[in-house]
Amino acid sequence: MRFEQQPLDCIETAIAGLGHPKSTWFRGHTADHSLVPTLFRFPACIQIEERILESYRRLSSGSTELLPDCITTLLLMHNRYLPTRLLAWTESLSIALFCALVRESESAAVFVLDPIALNGNSNIADIVASGPSIPSALAPFSLHPDAQTLPVHPVAIRCREGYAPAPEAFFTLHGASSEPLEEQCPACVRKVVLTEKEKKQAKEYLLATWMP
Repeated sequence: MRFEQQPLDCIETAIAGLGHPKSTWFRGHTADHSLVPTLFRFPACIQIEERILESYRRLSSGSTELLPDCITTLLLMHNRYLPTRLLAWTESLSIALFCALVRESESAAVFVLDPIALNGNSNIADIVASGPSIPSALAPFSLHPDAQTLPVHPVAIRCREGYAPAPEAFFTLHGASSEPLEEQCPACVRKVVLTEKEKKQAKEYLLATWMP
């Protein structure tokens, strides 16, 4: 899969290294970043995760009937910068490059993910679409994420309109393991650290997309 106006050979190399997947997701960060959701960056939150979820549902709606499941709750919490198991991704390389360059300290990086291969680690055939009813692949998360039946590895999900900040949004949902995604499933993801030359090329590419 070759992107139109591909600005960086290193990104294309990463995509090729993943086998040119049917779907490719991106996430831009500083080079020292690991793919760990906010919940696991605050270890004390793991022990009280269910209480955080229930508190949010109660305070935000006054009734848990308006937030019928854990997935919906996690999406809304993520949009309000509360600790969850979610990591946001994008299908737009431009967005990922922008995030990498804005967050940059000394170096910028873009993670490149094959979400279908990721889900294959949990015996899930494709990207999970979160809709009006909970898909069977997400059933272990439907009550609260402390359930003993959680999958070990993260699950890639495409989120329904109305609960995401855009008409369609993409997330990985961490399961039982708190390890970074790239350590759990290294065959599914590539981390591309941009050189100074590549950062310059990325900025020029973004300027060209903003001013066609």
